[in-house]
Amino acid sequence: MPPLSPPTEPLTDGVVTLRLWTPADALERSAALGYDPEAIRWTDLPDDYSVDEAAHDIRHAYELQEAGERLAFAITDQTGAIIGAIDLMLAPYERAELGYIVAPAARKQGNATRAVRLLTTWALSTKLVERVELPVPVGNAASRGVALRAGFQAEGTLRSYLALRDGGPRHDVTMFALVHPPGH
Repeated sequence: MPPLSPPTEPLTDGVVTLRLWTPADALERSAALGYDPEAIRWTDLPDDYSVDEAAHDIRHAYELQEAGERLAFAITDQTGAIIGAIDLMLAPYERAELGYIVAPAARKQGNATRAVRLLTTWALSTKLVERVELPVPVGNAASRGVALRAGFQAEGTLRSYLALRDGGPRHDVTMFALVHPPGH
C-alpha cells in the first residue's frame, strides 16, 4: 500500500479546521488536552499531560507522518485555537483507523463529529483507503454518539481489543466503520 500523505491544505468546514501540528503547538496542546478525567478514562493520555510530553507527541507524529503511516492533526476552532486532536492511522488491506480527543470546553458542540466527518471524507477521497474504522471502547457513550452522527455503522463488539495504558487492562470495543459505497 502506498504511504499516506497529508492534504495539501488544512481541512475545514468553516467551523472546525484540521491542520498538521507544529512544534510551536506544544504549550497549547498540553493546555487543551491536559488533565481531564474523561480523556484519561478513554485515552492513553497521562494524568498530567505536560508541555514536554506534548512536544514529544508532536515530534513522534512527524516521524510517523514521514514514514507514511499516520497523520496527526490539531482540531482548531474559528479563531484558530486548538480544541482537540485527531489522527488517521493507516492499516493493512486499504483500511485506516481514526482516533480523536476534544477539549472539555469544546465538547457537546458538534466539534468531534465535524472533525471525524472532515477527516473521513478526505481519507476516503484519497483512494488509498476503502474503509475507515473508529474503535470505541464499550461504555464510551460520547464517542459512540460521535461515530453514529458522523455516519459510521456499528459492526460488532471486539473483545479485549485494546489496552488504553501500557500494562493496563484490555477493553472491549464496538467497531464502527464507514466504507466507500459499492461501485464508487
